[in-house]
Order: sequence, then structure tokens, then C-alpha cells
Amino acid sequence: MSSFLSKLLSKKVVLWAGGILMLATMVLFFAASQFKPFLKRKTVELLEKRFNSRVELADIDVFVVMPMVKVSGDNLILRYRDRPGLPPLIEIKHFSANMMLWNILQGNPHVGTVNLEGMRIHVPPKGERSLGTNHTEEGDTSKDQKPVRLLIEKIVCDDTELFLLPKEAGKKPLNFSIHRLTMRSVGPGRPMEFKATLVNPKPIGDIATTGEFGPWQGDDPSSTPVAGKYTFSNADLSTTKGIAGILSSTGSYKGVLHRIEVDGETDTPDFRVQVSGNPVPLKTQFHAIVD
Repeated sequence: MSSFLSKLLSKKVVLWAGGILMLATMVLFFAASQFKPFLKRKTVELLEKRFNSRVELADIDVFVVMPMVKVSGDNLILRYRDRPGLPPLIEIKHFSANMMLWNILQGNPHVGTVNLEGMRIHVPPKGERSLGTNHTEEGDTSKDQKPVRLLIEKIVCDDTELFLLPKEAGKKPLNFSIHRLTMRSVGPGRPMEFKATLVNPKPIGDIATTGEFGPWQGDDPSSTPVAGKYTFSNADLSTTKGIAGILSSTGSYKGVLHRIEVDGETDTPDFRVQVSGNPVPLKTQFHAIVD
């Protein structure tokens, strides 16, 4: 009899536990559905302040796994303010991120890891910046706004394209294809450490680089600081008219996006002028300004 009662009780315990778990799951799903429009609105507001841009967000999904909140979204676009003729500052096909629920409820925008896929960045020349705001150490806010203390611990970007827009109308932008970019934050208002692999547009070749980027200057993105070291390999000089050979280079760079100073050395064991066709070894040291 006691054995029968114990089995019956154990079954009831299992059923009760299952019912509680199902109820908790339903509550979480309901909370997530109610939380979704709130989070979308807050995301747009935060990005508009942080990057001094007009923000569009097609869709966002929220999945709560206590105490974490996982967020994903599609077609995120940041546009330049008062510059309707320019391409968007940033376009992202898909993003995902995780953060603590308690931080969100407290209004503390502290994000763990952000994954970005299919990102496009358009940086205009110096003269095409958005005016009317002032820089602060925390980024790009006006005198009447408080700085946005957005902390993202890590950003991982796959298949990113960086376009440096030309000053001359009709001229093609300089396009860098960034296969993999990882950025780590060391604190609000400070540069992010980065590591990237990308393709140089001309001469075509592979670049591996590490360094620091930021703080982001939203009212003039081309004035955002950048510094680092690079290795340039397998550069095909035949993509430049009149010469040929395979070049490699190492060096360092510093400055802002619209004016970067580069110091390095190159090695081209088979350099040749295409009209003569006679290869010669060529090594150089250089100082250059990329604007």
C-alpha cells in the first residue's frame, strides 16, 4: 500500500512540476512578446543618440532565458542626419546580441557579445559631415544631451564592406571587403581594440591588422581616430597600370579615417615595368598619408 502511494505521489509531483514548467514557459513567452516593442523602441532611441543618426529597424525578436535576454533583428539602417543625398552610415542585414535582463530594466545598456552579418559602412569625405552637434568624450551628443554610456564587451562582424566616399562627384568609392572583424571594448568613451582581415582594393591583396578604433565621432565619422599595425601580403601590382609583381609589406598607421599616416616597408622580389618585362628585386621604406 505504501509503495502504491509513493508511486502515485511521485507521478503527481512530476505532473505538478511539468505544469509549473509549462506555466513558466508561457509566462516567459508572454513577457517576451510584450517586451519586444519596448526593446525595439529603446534600441532605436539608443542608437540614434549614440551615433547621431536616423535609425530604421525592420524587425526584432526577443528570447528570454533567465537571467539572459537574447535579441536578434534584421535590416538595421543608420542614416546621416540632414544629409538625405548620402548613402546610409551603416546597414546591417542581421544582428544578434545577449544582455542581462536586470541591466535592461535598470536602464543600463551593457551588452555582452554582438554578432553582425552583412554590414556596410559608408564614410563621407571631410566636407560632407553632419553639422550642428558637438563632440564629447562619450561620443557625439549636443550640449543639451547627456552622453550615452553604451558598453558593448565584444563585437564580431562577418562579411563587412567599408566604403570611403570620394570628394569628386561621379568617382567610385574606395571599397574594403572585411572578411572578419572582432572588436573589444575597454570602457565607455574609449577606443575599442580590434583585429581584422580584409582585402585591399588597389593593389589587390590581403591585409591582417590589429589596433584601436574610436571613440566614434557621430557628427563627423571621418574624424574617428584609428591606429594599428598591419601585414599586407600577396598584393598583385598588375592591378595598377604599367607595373607588375607580387608585393608584401609590414608597418603601422595612425590618424583619423579621412587622414591616416602610414609608415612601413615593402618587398617585391619580382618587380617589373610591364613594357620591359625584366623582373628585379625591389625593397622600399616609406611614409605616406592616405586621405
